[in-house]
Amino acid sequence: MESLLTGSLAKPTSFSCYPGIAGLRSTSHGARILQCKQRENIEKQLMEPEILHKNLQMSSQNVRISNNIVKSSSLISRKGSDSFLANSALNTSYESESSKSLLKTIQETYDVFYRFVRPYAFVGDISSILTVSLIAVKSLSDFSPMFLTGMFQVMAAVFFMYIYYVGINQVADVEIDKVNKPYLPLASGEYSMKTAWIIISLSAIVSFGISWSVGSLPLFCGLLTLFVFGTIYSVDLPYLRWKKSALLAGVCTLAFRVPTQLTYYWHMQSFVLGRPVVATKPITLALAMTSLFSIVIALFKDIPDIPGDKLHGVKSLAVRLGQKTVFGICIALLQIGYLSSIAVGLTASQNWSKAITVGGHMFLALLTWIRAKSIDLEKKEDTSSFYQFIWQLLHAEALLIPLIR
Repeated sequence: MESLLTGSLAKPTSFSCYPGIAGLRSTSHGARILQCKQRENIEKQLMEPEILHKNLQMSSQNVRISNNIVKSSSLISRKGSDSFLANSALNTSYESESSKSLLKTIQETYDVFYRFVRPYAFVGDISSILTVSLIAVKSLSDFSPMFLTGMFQVMAAVFFMYIYYVGINQVADVEIDKVNKPYLPLASGEYSMKTAWIIISLSAIVSFGISWSVGSLPLFCGLLTLFVFGTIYSVDLPYLRWKKSALLAGVCTLAFRVPTQLTYYWHMQSFVLGRPVVATKPITLALAMTSLFSIVIALFKDIPDIPGDKLHGVKSLAVRLGQKTVFGICIALLQIGYLSSIAVGLTASQNWSKAITVGGHMFLALLTWIRAKSIDLEKKEDTSSFYQFIWQLLHAEALLIPLIR
């Protein structure tokens, strides 16, 4: 029986090896057939354990192979899943870092451009445009889409021209700015001269392009005035660079404000609203106060720049007379302007106009006097802060003057 389980079964060669069959040799043919069938049955019975054993072995092998396949598939799947998760995490991290890097690049680019343009000074131009635009308004019906479009066309064209004359001034003053204003992009090396010239040139082209598309002669004249005086104020060529002279610098500063303000008023009154240009009380006061603020700004901005101006031979009024004297002149001019505005406000025909303009200018005069008493001219941060304060006074003036009726 042990040989059967190991698969070494040998077929019997004669019937004599089977008990009970040897005595049937001499039987008939039918008996022999019966013997053969019995033999086959016995052989089948003897072979079944061997077949069963082999089948069990094959089934066991198949199970083991299947288990190995399943394990391998599971391992491959798990490794693939881990690889996918790792790649997903890596891609997510890479995309996050790329987004942060892109955002940082945009912020840095904006910061450099902001310091190159210095838009705080352009707010003064916006104030001038807003002032003369509101002076041209006679009734609420004037606030039409055409009126707003005309005003924003002026602001857009002047903004690009403003970039031109601020940029050309930095190009001409790059060595001085390395002493006085090292944070500016050209002085710090963040912008090359080529980059600065590209920005300057494109800005001038866009500004004149807006004027040409609008078709307004007053607007073109205002932009041309800014272009010409912005160039002769800064460019270091024969008979130019008027900023070296206190008198000529004052002329340029007045030209930046007074003639241009007239052209803005001319544009809004005639080109946009279709009315004749008339010299009214508000526009006269606006031109006078703009001239006064232009002189004050031109004088005061040189107070923090004395070291660099002395080094490069720029004989500004602050260099010649000293900080305290020039500062006193600036405060006196502002107070004269406020007293004049109060006098004009008292002549207003409407009581509400009289109360607002007189009260507003009295408040600004007192605020200026108090602020002037607290400034330390030896501290550059104090002088820079007061310079910004002067611009804020100009913006407040732009809101008060149109209310004089």
